[in-house]
Amino acid sequence: MTYWRSAGISYMRFSAICAQSLRNSLKEDFRSIAAKRSGKQIKLTFWKDGKPTSKHIANRSRTPSSEKEA
Repeated sequence: MTYWRSAGISYMRFSAICAQSLRNSLKEDFRSIAAKRSGKQIKLTFWKDGKPTSKHIANRSRTPSSEKEA
């Protein structure tokens, strides 16, 4: 059994914890560069009658409160 599953968390949560741990271990100058890329991006495509009608990309950057979660 995998470690994340035996700990009772999902793979996505495990991946987020690993990514945050890696970002926290970086030196300060590299940490600021990584922090700029640590936001989330969702690509939405709306469909009608089997054809895409519009596309939307939603960006969500990390806030200090969400960084404490990971």
